[in-house]
This record gives sequence, C-alpha cells and structure tokens, in this order.
Amino acid sequence: MVFKADRALTLDGELRAQPDAGGRGSLVDIAASKIAIVGAGQDSSDLRADGYLVVDAGSLTRFGAGSLLVGGTRTGNVRGLQVDVAASDVVLRNTAATALSGPEVILAAANAVSIESGSVLRADGRASGDEANLVLKPQVAAVWSDNNTPNDTSDDHIVTPSRDWGALVRVSSGQAVRALRENVDTTVGGQVRIGAGALLQGGEALLLDATNNTEMAAGAQLSGKALSVAASRIGIGGGSGGLVLDADALAQLSRAQSLTLHSYGSLDFYRSLDMRGLAQVVFDAAALRGHGADTVQVQASHLTLQNTGASLGAAGTGGGRLALSADELVLGVGDKTMSGFDQVLLSASRRIAGEGTGGLDAGTSALTLRTPVLQGLSGADQALRTQGPLVLQQDAPLDAQEMAALGRASLGARLSLSGQGVTVALPVLALGGSIAVDAGTGNLTLAESGRLHAGGLEKVFFDAARYVDAGQISLATQGGLIDLAPGSLLDLSPHPRGGDAGRLTVDASAGGRVHFGGTLKAQADAGGNGGNFVLAIDRLDDFGALARTLNDSGFSRSRQFRVRQGDLAIAGTTRVADFEVITDRGVISVDGTARVEANAAYGGSIRLVGGAGLTMQPGAVLAAHATDAIDGLGSSRIDLEAVDGQLHLAGGTLDLSGGEGGKLRLRAQRTAGNDGLNVTALNAAVQGARSSVLEGVRRHASADGTVESVAPQAIAEAHAFAGNTGILARLGGNAAAYTLAAGIEITSPGDLTLGRDWNLFDSFGAAHREGTLTLRAGGNLNIEAI
Repeated sequence: MVFKADRALTLDGELRAQPDAGGRGSLVDIAASKIAIVGAGQDSSDLRADGYLVVDAGSLTRFGAGSLLVGGTRTGNVRGLQVDVAASDVVLRNTAATALSGPEVILAAANAVSIESGSVLRADGRASGDEANLVLKPQVAAVWSDNNTPNDTSDDHIVTPSRDWGALVRVSSGQAVRALRENVDTTVGGQVRIGAGALLQGGEALLLDATNNTEMAAGAQLSGKALSVAASRIGIGGGSGGLVLDADALAQLSRAQSLTLHSYGSLDFYRSLDMRGLAQVVFDAAALRGHGADTVQVQASHLTLQNTGASLGAAGTGGGRLALSADELVLGVGDKTMSGFDQVLLSASRRIAGEGTGGLDAGTSALTLRTPVLQGLSGADQALRTQGPLVLQQDAPLDAQEMAALGRASLGARLSLSGQGVTVALPVLALGGSIAVDAGTGNLTLAESGRLHAGGLEKVFFDAARYVDAGQISLATQGGLIDLAPGSLLDLSPHPRGGDAGRLTVDASAGGRVHFGGTLKAQADAGGNGGNFVLAIDRLDDFGALARTLNDSGFSRSRQFRVRQGDLAIAGTTRVADFEVITDRGVISVDGTARVEANAAYGGSIRLVGGAGLTMQPGAVLAAHATDAIDGLGSSRIDLEAVDGQLHLAGGTLDLSGGEGGKLRLRAQRTAGNDGLNVTALNAAVQGARSSVLEGVRRHASADGTVESVAPQAIAEAHAFAGNTGILARLGGNAAAYTLAAGIEITSPGDLTLGRDWNLFDSFGAAHREGTLTLRAGGNLNIEAI
C-alpha cells in the first residue's frame, strides 16, 4: 500500500493484512517531499510552516503495517527491494508514550533523517517472511548511449555514471539487511542526526546508513542484536566529519551481538578496540588508516574486512602498529588498503579465509599473518599484497581431519600473495584453484611447516562422484632465492580416484636461484595425467638432479625450461610426454648420459632451442614415441634448433618410433653466402621418422615496417638455398637422411605490417613447402590483408 500526500495524511483506521504462516507481511510506503512523524502533544507548527507533511506517530504504529517505509516507495528488484527515495528530509519528533514502532520501520531521505531529542523508534511485533536487502535507487540516474544502434545492445555504454546519496534508518524484529548503493557521492546530503536522549531500539537489527555524516548527541541510546552504522568516514576515537565514535559510543555499539562499521571512505584508528564479546564484527571500507605512533589493537570473535563500494582517499599519517585479532578472520569482497602503520599483524586462532573477489594492500607495512591455516573459500579470488616483507606463520597445527574438511570448502579458490620477501610457514589451501607467491626482489622461503595445497578433490552429486583436476602453484622472485626447505610441500596431486595433476610455475629469471629441498607431489592415479612444470631461470647448474626430482614427483605431462643467460647441460633421465628447453643466450649441451623419453598415446614431443648453439654427444638418446597400442595412430615430434651459433650433433640417437612414425626438424642459421648453414656435424642416428627436415633460417629486417619490402628477396634466397643440392653433400654424416628446407624470419624493431595477401603455395610450391615462415615485431604485428 502506497500513500502519497503533499499537505495532510490521516490514518485513523486499521490495516488488516495478516500473512499466512511463513508469508510476508504487508508493505506500507509513505512518500512526500518532506515528512515529519510527530507524537501526540508535540508542537509541529514549525514543521508545517517549513512544508513538512505531518503524520501522527501513534496512528502509524496502530495502523499495523508489517513493514513501514517513510520517505519513499518500494518495488521488486533481483537483489532485494528497490527503494525510490522521494523525501528530502524525514523527522521523528515524539516521546516514549507515542513511540513509533512496528515489526520493521524504515525512514529514508535524500538529505537528512533526524531523530530529535527524546524521540523513540522501536522494533516491536513479529516480523514475517524473508527479509530483503534495500537497493537504493540512485539520486541521479546513469546516462547511456546506444551508439546509434538502437536494435543492438551489445555496444551500449555509459556516458555519465549514476550518483547516489542519502540517509536511512531501519529497525526490525527480523534479520539484518544491507543498504545497497552505487556510486556514492559523500559530499551531498546523506545526514543521520540522533538527538540527546533519543532511543533507537532495533530489536533484532538496527541500521543507520548515512552517505555523509552521522551525528549522535550525548545520551542517545542505540540497541540491536545486529547493529550497522555507516558514514562517509568513521573515526575510531578521534578525527572529524563522517561518524566519530568516542568511548561512550563504542561502549554502546559493543553491546550488540553483530556490528558492522560501514564507511564510504576510510576507517580511521586513533585508539584500540576490544570487541571480543561480539559474535561478529565487519569493517566495510576502502581503507584502514592509522593516525599516531602507538599500537592499535582490534579484538573480535569473528572479524571480516570488506569493501562493498567505498572509494579510496588519502593515506594514513601514522607510523604505529595495527594488530587485528579474531578466532576467525575473513578477507572479504572488494579492494582494501592499509596505511599509516609500520607493521600489520593479522591473527586468527582458527583460520584466516579469503571470501569473494577482492584484495588487501598493506602498503609499505611489514605484514604478518599468524594462524593455523590460510584458506581460500570456494570460488574466492583474493590478493594479499605489501611492499614490505610478508610472513605467514603457523601458531598451531591442525589435524588431518580438520585440514581435509577445510580443503573441501576451498574448491576453485585463487590466492595471490606478494611482498618484498615472502616466508610461508603454514598450510595454504586452494584445492583445484591457484596459489601464486611473488617475493618481489627478495627471497621466497617455504619453511619446513609451509604447505601449498592446490591438488584435486572429489565432489559427490547425489550418488555420483566427480573429480576436480588439481590447480596451479606459481612461485616468483626477481633476483632472490626460492628456497623450498626440507619438510615443505607443494601439492598438485589429483584425487586418488580420478582427475589430472596440476601445474607448477617457477620464475627466477631475473638473476634468481631455486633450491628444491622440499616435497613436490604431482603423481596421478586412476588414468589421470601427471603434472606440468615450468621453470624460468638465469642459470640451471644441475639439470640431472632436478630431472630426478621431477620424475619422482610425477611431473610427467609436460616440462618447460627457459634459461635466460647461461648454458645448460641436459643430463640424466627425463620421462615426460612434452619436453621443451630454450636458452636465450646460452648453449644447450645434450650430455652423453642424457636420456629423454617423451611418450604419449598419440605422440610425445621434444623441443630444444639453443640461443647460442646446440650440441649432442655420443650416447645421448632423445626418444619421442607414440604409444597407442590399439590402432597404431599418432606421430611424435623432435625439434632441435640453434638460433645462433652452431648445431653440432656429434652422435647419439633421435628415436621417433611408434604410431605412424614421427617428424624430425633441425634448424640453424644459413651462412652469409646463402650456400650453407651453421651445422658442424650430423652424426646422430635417426630412427622411426617419417619426415626429417634440415632447415636453414635467414633473418630479413624490414626497414619500413612492412613485409612486402623484403618478401621478394626472402623468397628468392629461400629458393636458391633449398635448391642447392651441394649443401647436404658437404655436411656429411647422416645428412642424406634429411630434406633441405629454407626458413624465413622477417623482423621489425617496431610495428610490422602484412599489407596484402601472401599465397605461400604460389611462392614455394610443393618442392619447397617444408620451410617455416616467422613474422616477428617489436611492436604490433598487423595482418591487414583480406
């Protein structure tokens, strides 16, 4: 029921609208430009003179609305109930004898909601039905453009975003709800004023939402099991503007069971808080800022840090210590920052959990987490960052049963941890998800008690079990040491009854080092695939030892190595389906003891690219097999390339047997005269290949950034090279086993553009089709031909 009036509204009747069991009670909305709710015996002449619609408080209470909204109207919304605020101001002026009450009472205004001195607002009666969040319709709607395509909404975009401001007070005998606003403007309207001696008895839930200032006079009394207060900023024990909570106000708030401090900007700390008696505390703000050099301690049973739409302002000016302590600490939705603290400690006796999508940036603070376990809840995507050191400490171990239960609740979580130096000494859970740890320019240490769990898990739907593949773990440093200490664990293994193992990526390419002293797990059972391994590093001294570790750990699906600076000697036994090694500036040497076995049902793959050359010694074996035993299908590949320097196959075996026979390709640069290539020996034995190609590559630099300017010369030289039958004869060894081909690489330091069609068959025909064309641009690569 909606009442809209300008000058008078008399409600002497009774609303009979009782819901059935479990149903929702009646909604009564009163809309006017200004509304004053006045109790019997109170003078309202000044309000009438100022244009207020005056409504009797007792009549409103007796009318019997299941839910009363004063100041606007409500409509359905997918996120709750949309509130269209019509009133600029709402005033409550009454006494305890004429209290405004009901199961749910909401006062909403664009400018101010004023509960005058001595006035009483009370939740009374039994709430019915499910409660719904209040979705505030913006004061200024967004302006959209259809891009002059009214029948196509895919290119519609916002020209001017919406803006919202306002004030809202809600008391309820039902559950707590949130006031949801978008694009809040904290400089306009949005005042909640509570006078001296005013009484707000929220019952189950009291909500004060002001986008600018909330003023509570001395002697005002607030109560409610679930209490939420909001302002443009909230000062804990000091500051000005927004909402300033002094000792008396904090004492009132701490009597609730659940407290939410919601700032549309920052939470500013001037003193400590002890809220251990509360079941739940929520800090909802863009920033937690310190002011001063002392230690600020916040203690609660259950503490959540979130940001549901606040914007970031200036940094804090302090230099003290922030210690947030709880039984359980949740890093919730939205991006949050901490500033004005030299040190930040987050501690939880049960767990620290990431929930929803968001991040916490501690600025330059030294950040420490102290808890039994850090967990990403299912579907969470959380980043934890600091420009100082990041330390994750375990204060008490969890038993296997507790760990398993928490792990099942972390399905698909994504956790990102970064600092200037990172130490992990506790379990981190994100099963089937991802864990990324970046130590900046410092060391990354996984201590003895450190565990990164991103393995697979089983999910049962009714009576059917399904298996989630293991996820990803990424470790990175720019110049530091990645140290996996003895006793530490990286777990990327699938569930024993199904699923594939995960991927481990290690990046120490900017002068970093890696020590694999801990346990790696990527073994797959029940027919699943083994793990994938990626390493980028400046130098790798003991490839054989690492190969043994990876073999034993189950990384049998793929391994990729990128060595940025030094040479690499491949030694020992490697067993993996897909094997790739690239050295940017060094020589790859395949030692005589090396045996690489790349086996897969439809063909394994081996690719070695030496930036300064590639050599293979007698006794070495590179074997890529297709192992399909049913139909004999599949084709393996071996690619060996010397980008610069020499390709020197002094001996060894290149085995491509199995399936339909494999493909072998050797690549090296052509000589300056275009009549040879940088190959000094071709003595490796070739087995099981159905195609063996020796490709001579020449680079052509485009002066004007177009392919067409160098294509004619590149084509002519490629034909001359590939048609020179004397090149293979001069190489000796097993050269006769190969087909000679010409490779073309066209480069530009900036953009490179292909401006017209290039039919490669017309240019090379069937005779020289084995060559490779590479287009490489330092800037953009533009393919403009149609």
